[in-house]
Amino acid sequence: MESSTTTSPYQYKPLPQDRELSFRLFTLYPAHEFSATIRGKLHISSPSFSDLEGCIWERYEALSYAWGNAASTEIIEFPDKSYLPIATNLDSFLRYRRQGKELVMLWVDAICINQQDHEEKSSQVQAMGQIYSLASRLSVWLGPPSDDSTLAMSALQEFSHDNPFSKLSISPEQSVAIDFLLNRAWWFRAWIIQEVALGGLGKKYLQITVRCGFECILWFKLVLACSRIYVNMLNMRQSFPAVGNVLKLDTLPSRCKGEVLGTDESYPFRLLRQLSEHRNCLASDPRDKIYAMLGLWTDVIGGGEQIGMPRRAAPTVKYDRCVEDVYVDFAIWIIHGTQSLGLLHHCQPHFSDSPTVKPLPTWVPDWSQALAQARLPCAQVTERASIPWWSLPVRSGAEDEQNIQYRMQDQSFRRERAKEILRPLKSTFHFVPEWVVDLLDPDGTKDYESLFKELQARPDVIFVLPDESDRALGNDEEDLWTASRRTQNHNERHLQEQVLSQYFESYSLLRTQYRACADTTCKVAITGRRMHVEGILLDTIREVFDTFPEDIEKDWTNSSLLMVQIGKCKQAIMGEGIEKAPYLTETTRLMAFWKTLFAGQQASDETNIESWLPLIPHDWQWSVPSLTVLESARLEFAEIRAMTEAFTEHLASTASDECTYAHDGFDEYLAKDNIMLDARWSSSDRLKYARNFETLGKKWVKQPYDLYHRPFTLPYVVPDPFWESRSLHDEAALQASIRSRHRTIIESLNAESRELRRDARRFMSEKIRQRPAREPPRADSTSLIKYALGRRFFISEDGYFGLAPPNARKGDRVAVLYGAETPFILRRSSSTFQVVGESYIHGLMDGEAVDYWRLGLKEVRNIVLV
Repeated sequence: MESSTTTSPYQYKPLPQDRELSFRLFTLYPAHEFSATIRGKLHISSPSFSDLEGCIWERYEALSYAWGNAASTEIIEFPDKSYLPIATNLDSFLRYRRQGKELVMLWVDAICINQQDHEEKSSQVQAMGQIYSLASRLSVWLGPPSDDSTLAMSALQEFSHDNPFSKLSISPEQSVAIDFLLNRAWWFRAWIIQEVALGGLGKKYLQITVRCGFECILWFKLVLACSRIYVNMLNMRQSFPAVGNVLKLDTLPSRCKGEVLGTDESYPFRLLRQLSEHRNCLASDPRDKIYAMLGLWTDVIGGGEQIGMPRRAAPTVKYDRCVEDVYVDFAIWIIHGTQSLGLLHHCQPHFSDSPTVKPLPTWVPDWSQALAQARLPCAQVTERASIPWWSLPVRSGAEDEQNIQYRMQDQSFRRERAKEILRPLKSTFHFVPEWVVDLLDPDGTKDYESLFKELQARPDVIFVLPDESDRALGNDEEDLWTASRRTQNHNERHLQEQVLSQYFESYSLLRTQYRACADTTCKVAITGRRMHVEGILLDTIREVFDTFPEDIEKDWTNSSLLMVQIGKCKQAIMGEGIEKAPYLTETTRLMAFWKTLFAGQQASDETNIESWLPLIPHDWQWSVPSLTVLESARLEFAEIRAMTEAFTEHLASTASDECTYAHDGFDEYLAKDNIMLDARWSSSDRLKYARNFETLGKKWVKQPYDLYHRPFTLPYVVPDPFWESRSLHDEAALQASIRSRHRTIIESLNAESRELRRDARRFMSEKIRQRPAREPPRADSTSLIKYALGRRFFISEDGYFGLAPPNARKGDRVAVLYGAETPFILRRSSSTFQVVGESYIHGLMDGEAVDYWRLGLKEVRNIVLV
């Protein structure tokens, strides 16, 4: 390594104060050897706004990276032999980015901002939104190679070559490597929100480059690869949280400028919305949780007034202020700027042992804390469905040489196109399952053309099978490749509809907004650390139950613990001693119970709500659940594989003239080669999971309900201690399984001839009628229960059911505050109250409390929050 002759620390020249915008740029000098000293120079760039309009400013590359260890152990050498200490991760980037012959013009915060000058730092951080917007391209640095990152980058490049809905096979090694790569520190920084959003606006989006060592991938290709993984995981009812983080982050730069900047809503509303969406991002300085969002709106920072509020009233970056003052002043500004109490929805208990933030008033959110629960769906955080660009591939060219294009910058077009794709599912286009064919022709004496003519009499039905797509029935047989291609196209279309439906449904759930305060408006006064509001103290918590698990994706046992806790809550509300008012009948109580758990969301089928978690028959015997794979989808696929192997053996016996062969079931296939177990498990793993299954099975039997019959899917299995009895006696489970498996198995079968296809379908139809599926048939998605996660079910003194924050306790008050969309749980402290958090209370979400006041049954009072 060459020796360094640097003599003194680099001295920054002050930035000019008479220009609208000034910042430094760093020129990285080339070097042929990787280990050569990092050399370069700094110069000041001061583009005027007239320059900006003419697009003639200097071209430079902005860097988005994680500082990592703040210790400055490396140096940059400048032409005058002075040096600037830098951290290891930045040094790594400069070495990997450096060229052999060419200069590289960069903007890097740790180099271009004098970190020792707090006044300059505040000013430059305030201008970072503009600096990233002006950059000609953005580089994302994930760090040097490690943890098979080269394998991960290569796999992502490979996955990006096809459309997101095409079939994908991921090896365990690729999965682990990608997970490591997408969980690096960069992905969790608060600052990356504005860096990616503004650094990739417009045409620059296609030039965002993600780097890891010498490997690089364009951002849009990374998104394509992640969307493909996401779609395939969705189809298998599995999760890949790191991939979801990438797709969520992509929603900003892939929108047009107006959508990113939120020019259709006031500044305080957009700032609060972004803080809410990205609250769980990390920042080493708690003040940066707010400061990192300010640069997103250059239209506000650059000048002008918003909602009659002068520029000086908007938050500004000031690192000479303490965290508490920044958070309190920001809360006051948001409340006055929004003229609402929407900020209170972001409040949760402050941890007294917080190392970075001193105690705050309970009406001030501590943005340094992650929010464990999903926000209740309030209007103030609701926006139109944002359809991702990758969900609408446009194909052109011949079948075997198709080109795929995307409309990346036109959200309105994507929204309308998505509606067009989904419209047939909600009107007259129906997919007729194979079991309907079996009912119409149980003896198999009619050909497809005859069956089609019978169904053709119905104007609202089109007969479609996955392997035959849109070709007319009764035509000559297609070859297997063509039939398979048609099946593939159909499956891709089905996956696309599933994905688009998710985006629309996730927002449609929010369209029926809570309005607990009816038509009242916010009346608030703030004096010091006290907030005075008007509202109604409506009720008191009488009984509160254990907190539901926070996350059912990370810990597989939480799926079982969630269901057991729901069973215990149902047992309590159906007890003989429970107060019947305000839910007078058993049916209304059940509906109120489930609606409370769903926070008012609409399940797809609520006509037979009594079938959800029925009582376990008294004559069923429980036993230790047998060990299976942990993921719900893998358990389902294991049973499908067992049936497939049974049919393969059936074909082999038929071909060898062993016509007397009869396969009575397929249980033995489930044990064959440990098909029900995870091949990656060691013997000690199997022993550990077997003990877990036994423990969870015992928890199930401590409550009286059948947790198999649930109205939503779960990512992991719920070990069933009543499986033996269920497989013999549960007719409801059997019929539901038959209907589901006709759709997922029977209709998807392909064969070289119609006769073989019919034979396969009949064989499989017989097998699926032998016993229920171990994994309950698909119901509503897990999102139906997401608002209960991390919250507590409670019963009030007046008999209302509700969801409360995890720290709620008996004796806490239920209040409806003027201008607030949901009730709040408050805790009395002498003559004042502390904010515990937002709540859902079935029967009090649509202005009922205000009606009680108007009838003289309740009184409005001044409530002091501290």
